[in-house]
Amino acid sequence: MPELLESCKKLFKTKDLYKVLSLPKNASPSEVKRGYHKLSLKVHPDRVHGDGKKTATEKFQVLGKIYCILSDKDKRAVYDEKGEALIKELSDLKDLYCEYEGDMGMIMDGADEEADEADEEAKKLGLGEEDEALKSLIHSNQQSRAKQMDSFFADLEAKYAEPEKKTKK
Repeated sequence: MPELLESCKKLFKTKDLYKVLSLPKNASPSEVKRGYHKLSLKVHPDRVHGDGKKTATEKFQVLGKIYCILSDKDKRAVYDEKGEALIKELSDLKDLYCEYEGDMGMIMDGADEEADEADEEAKKLGLGEEDEALKSLIHSNQQSRAKQMDSFFADLEAKYAEPEKKTKK
């Protein structure tokens, strides 16, 4: 899928599959079909003459893949839920495959190591359950901002306020 999104970016100037078809994310299956049909008529290689035939062929092939994803309920749900994260995950897996020259044992070990690292980072950030993770993240951001504001005000006070004069009584 990373190649698909890169092709979308190159050919259609967007990585969003819905934007390629000019559809909202909540489009019905019939709207997806209509959007595909409308765009396929514009980019079909038989309708293009001359130099643009190769580009039209590429666009039409990418459009077919987009329709395959958005017309299948399960694939669409995965795309909607994961989006870029799924693409990053697939890209990482492909990199591991190339790095270990297809040795599945090594690939799985590498994937397990990355998963362990991600879990450790999540624990450091206090991420657990979704609601609890969000609350924890918000709380840590609030504390960080409070410290920044205190520091900011202390700097302003030091810069512009006159120090108290000590008088003898």
